[in-house]
Amino acid sequence: MTSEVAPARLRGTAFAITTWLGALLGAVTAPLVGALADAWPITVHGKQKGNLALAFAIVTPFVLVGSAVVLNGRRHVTADTARARAEAATG
Repeated sequence: MTSEVAPARLRGTAFAITTWLGALLGAVTAPLVGALADAWPITVHGKQKGNLALAFAIVTPFVLVGSAVVLNGRRHVTADTARARAEAATG
């Protein structure tokens, strides 16, 4: 998608930013969910455990909002792709 939408002169930067954000968010997500689970422990067989069910319930709305943003962005793909191709054709 990035290669189709980003103009040729910005494509390398677009890939770098996309990769960096993906790595950053991927590195932050697991500790964040773990911290949320540990913040509201539950007792299982007499031992306190992190409440992963609650942690996932907390982050689920953020995932849904992100999905809505991506789905909303698809309506711009055709115009952005045409703009990138026109810019590539004119140099």
